[in-house]
Amino acid sequence: MTRLPGRRVARILTGPLCILPIAFIVAFGTDRLIESNFNMILPPGHVSFLRGSDDYGCSNLFAGTTALWVTFGFLASWYLTIRLSESAPSASFLRDLARAPWILKFHLAAFLLGSYVFSEGGGCDELYGNDFRNAFVLAGVCYVLTMGATVLLYRLGWPEATRVLLGPTAMVLWLFVGADGMTPKTWQRWSGDQVTVKATSRRQALMQRWYELCERTLGRGADRSR
Repeated sequence: MTRLPGRRVARILTGPLCILPIAFIVAFGTDRLIESNFNMILPPGHVSFLRGSDDYGCSNLFAGTTALWVTFGFLASWYLTIRLSESAPSASFLRDLARAPWILKFHLAAFLLGSYVFSEGGGCDELYGNDFRNAFVLAGVCYVLTMGATVLLYRLGWPEATRVLLGPTAMVLWLFVGADGMTPKTWQRWSGDQVTVKATSRRQALMQRWYELCERTLGRGADRSR
């Protein structure tokens, strides 16, 4: 039996053929994690990055969707790195950048469709504020930065191994900054019937500012005081 070259295996694993299998594995694994270790995502939990609304169903959906956004951000960067290495550079950076969305069309379609199905399609934003929307916008920003960085490193002629490591830098930064939580439930503190909204770290404060910026510019969601 002929073994596939490493590059071809990597291209298959990061490409369109593996979108659904990887999505299922990540979503199922995240759901199992939340069900068996729910306290892990309570502030100051180990994975507050996944913390969304309090409703059990939507909380699991938010955690799974966020995990998928991050996973496919990495996969998109790696797949784009491989595909760009297989062709000669275009005449300019902008032309290569314009090629990126076409190369990643299936990844982007999965990102958009999955985001709708797991949030608005399930009525979660309507009931629990705009956790999905605000995180979705941030994920979109990180995706754009990731594509830009991946193409820039390619244009600079850096070794492919270095591009694989540095291409998803925006996703790594998002994970780091959002580690303490990205939604109101992660910076609310209850004492009896009283709730205090207070960021407990600089990273959490940055996520709170982002959330409030989205609320001011895109419209506020449901009352999050309860």
